[in-house]
Amino acid sequence: MYIARLKDENGNRIEIEEEVIMELWSRLAERGFWRQPEDPIHDMQTEKEWLQAILDGMDPERVESIIIFGQEPGEVKRKLAELSDVEMAYRYDEMMEKRKEETEKN
Repeated sequence: MYIARLKDENGNRIEIEEEVIMELWSRLAERGFWRQPEDPIHDMQTEKEWLQAILDGMDPERVESIIIFGQEPGEVKRKLAELSDVEMAYRYDEMMEKRKEETEKN
């Protein structure tokens, strides 16, 4: 079981649970929390690669923070990955600066 706890841009807490990490990624994408990174995605083979792809694609305009937990039946949840509100704010600032530069070029 994979559990993603995130806070959206309005501060609402959302929890998404899926049995398969690929499904978790898919649910995040269909809800608009994830967007295609600039670098094209390759075929992810391992859990670690999927987790990194999820973190890399978190949309800083829609997500304030995210923590992903893993849990097997009968086991305590363990934190697999996390992006804090500070990291997401930094990404948002970078994205806005890039947009500003592109607008000034045109």
